[in-house]
Amino acid sequence: MNRIPQLVAHRGYRGRYPENTLRGIEAAVAAGASHVEFDVQLSADGVPVVLHDATLERTSDSVGDALSLSEAELVQVDVGEPKRFGARYLGTRLATLADVVSMLNRHPGVTVFVEAKRQSVERFGAEQVARSISSAMASACFQWALISFENNVLRCFRSATGQAIGWVMRDYDAPSRTAAEALAPEYLFVGERHLPEIEEPLWPGPWSWVIYGVDKIERALTLGMCGADFVETDEIGTLLEHPVFQGEENP
Repeated sequence: MNRIPQLVAHRGYRGRYPENTLRGIEAAVAAGASHVEFDVQLSADGVPVVLHDATLERTSDSVGDALSLSEAELVQVDVGEPKRFGARYLGTRLATLADVVSMLNRHPGVTVFVEAKRQSVERFGAEQVARSISSAMASACFQWALISFENNVLRCFRSATGQAIGWVMRDYDAPSRTAAEALAPEYLFVGERHLPEIEEPLWPGPWSWVIYGVDKIERALTLGMCGADFVETDEIGTLLEHPVFQGEENP
C-alpha cells in the first residue's frame, strides 16, 4: 500500500506570506495545516521571538544583530519581507513566541515544531534557551515538540521536561545515523537535498521522519513511499489542495 506523508507548514505559509509571522502561521492553519514549524531566537533580555536569522536584513528593512536587541525593540521591527513581497505586508511586526502560542491556542488540534536556532544556543547557552522556550510554551493547549540542529539544547530540554524532541540533521550519513540512534528523538528531520539520489528506504528507528524542502507533490509522494512520515513545505496550501491530500485520489 502506498504511504501518503502528512504535511508540515514550513515557517508558516512561507510560499505566500512573510515567514515566521503571526499572519503566515495563521494562514497555514487556515489552509488546513495540521502541523506547523517555525523558528525561535532569543532577544538580548532572554525572550523567545519567532525569527530564523540572527540578523534582521533578510526579512525586514532593518539591519543589525537581533540577539543584541531587547524584546521591546524587536517587536517594533517590520518583518513583512519587502525584498520578496514589496509593500504587500508592510506593518507585519516581529512576533514573540508567547504571541504565537496565544494565537495557536485557538487551534488545539494543530501540532507544532518549535526550532531552537544555533546562534541563540551559542550566545546564551543550551540550558537558558531550553528554559526560556519551555516557559513561553507553558500555556500551550496543543501538542508540540522542540527541534534543533543542536543536540545539547535537545538533551537539556528532554531532561528537564520529558517532552518530545526532534533532531535536525545536517547530513544523511553514517555518523549522523549513529548520533540519531544515541539520541533516539521522537522526530528526525533532514533536508530533501541531503538525501541520496537513489530512492531507498529511510533508516528505521524509534523516530518519525520529517523531510523538509519539499514543494512538489510527486516528490512528497515518493518520499512517503521511502518511509517519510511527514514532508515540510513552503507551499502548504497548494499541496493540501491536491486530490491525494483531500482523500479523493490514490497516489
